[in-house]
Amino acid sequence: FYLAEFPMQWIETGFSFITQKTRAVLPDNFFTSLLTNGILAGLSGIVVFVPQIALLFGFISLLEDSGYMARVSFIMDKLMRKVGLNGRSVIPLISGMACAVPAIMSTRTISNKKERLVTILITPLMSCSARLPVYTLLICIMIPSSYRLGFFDVKGLLLTALYLLGIIVAILVAAVLKYILKTKERSFFMMELPVYRIPQAKTVFLTMFEKVKVFLLDAGKVIMIISIILWFLTSYGPKKEFAAIDKNYTKAFAQANTDSLKQELTTAMETQKLQASYAGHLGKIIEPVIKPL
Repeated sequence: FYLAEFPMQWIETGFSFITQKTRAVLPDNFFTSLLTNGILAGLSGIVVFVPQIALLFGFISLLEDSGYMARVSFIMDKLMRKVGLNGRSVIPLISGMACAVPAIMSTRTISNKKERLVTILITPLMSCSARLPVYTLLICIMIPSSYRLGFFDVKGLLLTALYLLGIIVAILVAAVLKYILKTKERSFFMMELPVYRIPQAKTVFLTMFEKVKVFLLDAGKVIMIISIILWFLTSYGPKKEFAAIDKNYTKAFAQANTDSLKQELTTAMETQKLQASYAGHLGKIIEPVIKPL
């Protein structure tokens, strides 16, 4: 996460610059909003996770190419058997820490159908890199900076606990699925243990490239479509409600005499429009279901 933070910031800054320049050049209309808030925002949300995915799979590739990862699978096989899996499930679960999409695709190496399905079902329970900003935000809201436990920062401990919780829950779910999913197919774990050797840079970079390519082309298409749909749902709503909000704030903007007040009014107007949008209405429909949370 520390190493990936720098290129992630560069990517975010680059997309922010492109978005600002695009808005400055093009007229304020539907297509400009689609391009900046839909397409460019979607691309930014995809590309920004490439450094974390590339680095994690780079490190995994170093372990694989050195001959150690095969031994990890072999060592973990006994433990994984107790929850209905085998040693091959370890690699996808570790990969799930970066992104569940290439991790789930890598389960194709598991020959047993039941074990492959269980691995696919529990991989999303691992805390992928996309959840890190969410964890950070929630921890910052809930835990004051002054909280310490000895020489440990409580925020750091809580973040670690969230990652451990994902791993523990994944193991528990696998143990439950072991008894729910039935199969007559017998499970065998056969793996050739390669000799230890110095990893080859070419192999490492090719693995990183392939994993990033899978994420960008396979997951990227889905993320882009969802991003555009979300942009539409959050930007538009019933015309009468939007017109009423515009009418109310036109008077307020005319009376505002400072830039800070105008900024506050803009934020308030955008908040009201979000509540009145199609996404806002959908949120209100499902609110009774999620209210207990």
